[in-house]
Amino acid sequence: MHAAAPRIAALVSLFVLACERGPERAPRTSTPGTTPPTSATGAAASIEPRAIAVRREVIALPGFFAEGLAWDPARAEVLLGGIVDQSIAAVSIGQATPGGEPRRFAAPDPAWSVFGVDIDVERGLVWAACAAVPQGRALPAELGRAGLFAFTQGGTPVKAILTEPDAASHLFGDLEIASDGTVFVTDTLAGGVFAAAPDAKTLRVVVTPGSFRSIQGLALFDATTLVVADYSAGLVRLGLDASGVAESAIVIERPTAVDLRGIDGIALRGRELAAVQNGASPPQVLRLTLSDDARKVVAAEVLLVPDPKDGEPTLATFVGDELWVTQTDRWDRVFDPKGRPRADVEIAAPVILRIPW
Repeated sequence: MHAAAPRIAALVSLFVLACERGPERAPRTSTPGTTPPTSATGAAASIEPRAIAVRREVIALPGFFAEGLAWDPARAEVLLGGIVDQSIAAVSIGQATPGGEPRRFAAPDPAWSVFGVDIDVERGLVWAACAAVPQGRALPAELGRAGLFAFTQGGTPVKAILTEPDAASHLFGDLEIASDGTVFVTDTLAGGVFAAAPDAKTLRVVVTPGSFRSIQGLALFDATTLVVADYSAGLVRLGLDASGVAESAIVIERPTAVDLRGIDGIALRGRELAAVQNGASPPQVLRLTLSDDARKVVAAEVLLVPDPKDGEPTLATFVGDELWVTQTDRWDRVFDPKGRPRADVEIAAPVILRIPW
């Protein structure tokens, strides 16, 4: 099914394993309740968060367990991916008014959990990174598969591009859309990166599965450079060849005082990178400035240490002059050791943190 990418597999594995600086926290989607990296508890220890006015939008979706979010400027709606609810919800949010009543936008078929979502405005498509995992309300028949699902901006299903059944467990966690409509997606459990053109029927390999331990968010720095987050290694710069396959990989240099492990979602605006660090204690939202070649973090600051009573921050997107971050219930509180939603737990409604940028 997949075209091979042998040049990068050993290289990324070498960088990720060689640059680990201590114990690893298992992926959020595997073993709930595992301990964050010990040194990440002091991440960016020399940087104090500045005082900013953050708006909290509580979305009336108890039981949904949101992960990713995307902004639809045409409808002034935010789309949320639901892990437990296995659907995409839409809610209108004005610039000066709180969010309205949420509605169900779409759901993948088969009923798989929805993680990252993104909108290709030019082509009128909504893409969702989905996976057959036990955390959904309905237990999928084929655990371990994943796929990219596309919908019109009205919610009509257009296509599904799935992983083939194999021995590996897959989880598509976050995605990014290039200007030509190509969708890049991270596979958290298998440890690789895939892509699909708008007219594609199958996935192509960008980074061979097994190259990362716990790959999370990703962002396009330019047409030939991807920045990805790995829980163990921090931020990794991937150089793409003319066919869109990663041909080089380096762990992005960081200031000595800044620990970049435990990053989940990232969002990029110019050379400024927003990083949601939920593998740190406490979780925090960072603003990082990258060098012109995306090989170094040249400046870093803590934008926000979210209130833990609202749960765990996950993915992020830019909306106007704000960074919007999803904050959802705690993984270890909601799911049992087998990954199933606990019957005796009421899942808190998700919160969107609107952070001035």
